[in-house]
Amino acid sequence: MAGVPAFGDPEPVSTVEHRRELAAATENMRALVETLPLVVYTAPLDEKVRPIFIAPQVEELLGIPAEEFTFALLLAGIHPDDRAAAEAQFQEADRNQADLTIEYRWVRPDGRVIWLEDASRVVAVGGEHVAQGYLLDVTERKKTEQVLARRTDARQHLAALGRESLEGATREQVMRGALAILRDDLGADVGAIMENTPEGLVVVDCFGWDAVGAIAKPGTPAYEVLQARATLAGPTTFANKESLLFRSGIKSTIGTPILIDERDTFGVVTAHSHLEDAFDESQLALVEQVANLIGAVVARERHDARTQMSQRLEAVGQLAAGIAHDFNNMLTVISGYAGFALNHVDAQGRAQLEHVLHAAERAGTLTAQLLAFSRRQMLQRRPIHLAATVGSVLPMLRTTLGENVEVVEVPGDAIVLADEAQLENVLVNLAFNARDAMPRGGRLTIRCETAEVGEQEAQEQEVPPGSYGVLSVSDTGVGMPADVLARVFEPFFTTKDPGEGTGLGLAGVYGTIRQSGGFVSVESEVGEGTTFRIHLPAAAAVEPPGREVAVESPAGPARVLLVEDEEIVRKLLAEQLERAGHRVLPTPAASEALQVLAREPVDVVVSDVGLPGLGGATLAELVRERHPGIGVLLISGYPGDLPATSPALAGVQLLQKPFTARELERALAAVLA
Repeated sequence: MAGVPAFGDPEPVSTVEHRRELAAATENMRALVETLPLVVYTAPLDEKVRPIFIAPQVEELLGIPAEEFTFALLLAGIHPDDRAAAEAQFQEADRNQADLTIEYRWVRPDGRVIWLEDASRVVAVGGEHVAQGYLLDVTERKKTEQVLARRTDARQHLAALGRESLEGATREQVMRGALAILRDDLGADVGAIMENTPEGLVVVDCFGWDAVGAIAKPGTPAYEVLQARATLAGPTTFANKESLLFRSGIKSTIGTPILIDERDTFGVVTAHSHLEDAFDESQLALVEQVANLIGAVVARERHDARTQMSQRLEAVGQLAAGIAHDFNNMLTVISGYAGFALNHVDAQGRAQLEHVLHAAERAGTLTAQLLAFSRRQMLQRRPIHLAATVGSVLPMLRTTLGENVEVVEVPGDAIVLADEAQLENVLVNLAFNARDAMPRGGRLTIRCETAEVGEQEAQEQEVPPGSYGVLSVSDTGVGMPADVLARVFEPFFTTKDPGEGTGLGLAGVYGTIRQSGGFVSVESEVGEGTTFRIHLPAAAAVEPPGREVAVESPAGPARVLLVEDEEIVRKLLAEQLERAGHRVLPTPAASEALQVLAREPVDVVVSDVGLPGLGGATLAELVRERHPGIGVLLISGYPGDLPATSPALAGVQLLQKPFTARELERALAAVLA
């Protein structure tokens, strides 16, 4: 055929050049494909048939030489969690001859897991379906996406946990939610929340290992965080190669303290990973936010517990005050009439009545303790040297505590505003409790110092912030367990045997100090002793002592307006006053007393405080205002701090029930003087 070379004839030059150019282009294309950061392939869909072409980079990407690669190997290497979905998508694309782009995890022969993007198109070549596409390593992109997704989830989960805490979630619930955030959003392999206890830094909850109750030892990351009160992040190093974390293959750690305030560290949050450099700045910030949330919940629970305790003690105090009021009225009558009878019986009867008076006196001591606890005792607060008050009591303590108790004084320059007699009683009470806690002897340390109470502590203790004098009483005794420590100030609670204690001593200490404007704290460990710290408001200077005027009896008989609602008490007091030579005008109510004052000449008004209707304090104010020349003596079973209730009551004489006829006469004489 013309124009067509015969078989065996040489090809035209143009055809040879064209094939050379095509071959060169093919080689250039192959070279380009082999330099791309992906694996290009052309392969039949028969899984067991080797590809028509696959880029040699497949060995670097998948760890499979190009000459050994088949789609069966590719399918076998897909992560078990992704394999079924991938195979279903492959089959769907084959049936529809559709384009396909999917992502799945692939496990290399060396165990490393990577993410692949597999994009292909199925075409028909000579009646056979052939896939043309590429494999691309997208591991870094997936990591970035996961990090961003985890950060979003973490913010959402942390916000939700914060709302739950505001709605009343318990500490345990918040801790469990916090650990879930560390595990699921932070991606930690191991995490723990530890509390700083007297026994050490103890794991209270965790994931990734069974370590609840374990104690962090010096040299561990958690211990370092606690010591420094600062966040730790980076590679984990272990001085102790036998530690559980080291044996678990931990390579990196994040840890941050759980702070309650500038002085109090509740504990530590830690998170660990088997990977090196597993945590970045954003993850560190997440752990700090988790720790802050736990700290806020712990602080709230502590405040709630203090509030509940305060409310419970206040309720019991009100009940105690009411009991003391009625009991003191009865004791006043018992001791008063027993005193009358002393002069009308024989020696045997006199001895019996003296036992009655002694019992009434002891009962009066109990009611005084009740009033101290309920903060309704009479206080005469003035600036005093704390160390001087301690020094005046020490000789008696050294004598009464016994030779096996060493008393150590650490004096200071604190000046406080307090009732000195009541403060002495507080110190004696604490010292005797310390002696009982040291049956085999020990050391009692009494320390005086000053301290500043900041805004947060002041708010927690319900006192004004500022300067306070601190009286610390420490012993080396048996200490108290947590359940006893929680109830130490409750009235009638005692660990002593029946008949050996009333349970009112420490309750009275608590009430006296609270009524004085201060607060009491206690620390104790079983086997390590106990320390009570009493904070009292600081005073600028000690006032010079005033000269007391001793008055035994009035100059002459007085006209006394007696106001007392309890009939039996009113009759007793009237008889006591009449025996002393006074003219008595008895009345049961303040309103009637005002009517008497309007028509009768009176020298002094003796009134109970707890009157129905118009109370004794109000009556005293009206008398001082309308009849300034008439003296006022107030008596009560629980007067409280009456001089502080009104400027008009400043300087009003107060007499605490129960009292004797002589004590009543001396108080009346002081008013008339």
